[in-house]
Amino acid sequence: MNANGSIGLFSFWTIIDEHIFHVHRRGLLHCLTSLSLYILFNEPGALKENEHPFFKEGIPVSAFLTFFHTNKINIYWKDEKSVEMDVFPFNSQVNITIRQKSVPKKAIAENGLIESYEQAEEEAVSVQLL
Repeated sequence: MNANGSIGLFSFWTIIDEHIFHVHRRGLLHCLTSLSLYILFNEPGALKENEHPFFKEGIPVSAFLTFFHTNKINIYWKDEKSVEMDVFPFNSQVNITIRQKSVPKKAIAENGLIESYEQAEEEAVSVQLL
């Protein structure tokens, strides 16, 4: 801000660019979080009718992510190692690995959630996004 209380043109565009960056970052974070939850909540290779109810209609897309031109991405397991998206935000296929623990309901009933989680083996789930 200069002496008369106004900001210079460079400062103005810096503020605008930072705002746009944060809006898009928040939207992308939400979208990628939904994508990872889709992968973790559904069995690899699951048919659409067997998916978790949260994802049967696709994953939501923030209104701030206008380059998607949609408010949801239809997504499904193509096979046990690949997830296909009808709107693909990347230039080529993406290989990801998510670390998770599967905790059986029986173990939770017998030992409680925390103990069962601590005893569960961590596993890596590798998925190819198409």
